[in-house]
Amino acid sequence: MNIDKATMKAIAEQFGVPVAEIEAMAQLGEDGLRVLDDVYAAREFTPEGFFAFFRVLNGYDVLPYWKDAIRRLFKQHEAGPVEAIIEAFRGSAKTTTFTIHFIAWFIGQKPHLSNLFVQASDESAAMNAKNVANIIANEPKYRLI
Repeated sequence: MNIDKATMKAIAEQFGVPVAEIEAMAQLGEDGLRVLDDVYAAREFTPEGFFAFFRVLNGYDVLPYWKDAIRRLFKQHEAGPVEAIIEAFRGSAKTTTFTIHFIAWFIGQKPHLSNLFVQASDESAAMNAKNVANIIANEPKYRLI
């Protein structure tokens, strides 16, 4: 994406961020600057922050029924620590939404806390932990958030 330095500087001033962040977004391609609002929204520890994070990484939104579940989890979180078991049918995007993306986002939001994968098998837990680690280590958009 070709954006002149003056435009990048103006965008950076508008969002109150360094010009280098705008340059990094522009290097992500045509959708780079279009996702800028979501990048900054994803930095907030709110349901909407997570939804923005998910959109930035995937290019589509969290499924509506998971949005409701996430909002309920945040409401429970306001009262104290949350212990939750997520059960849903195969193919419902529970692993993609909760196990991988939510945990990757949560680690970025709360790096001082620990996370534990409890799944049907050790292999499944290890694979999902690897998927989360891969997002954190290798996804350029993750580093912007």
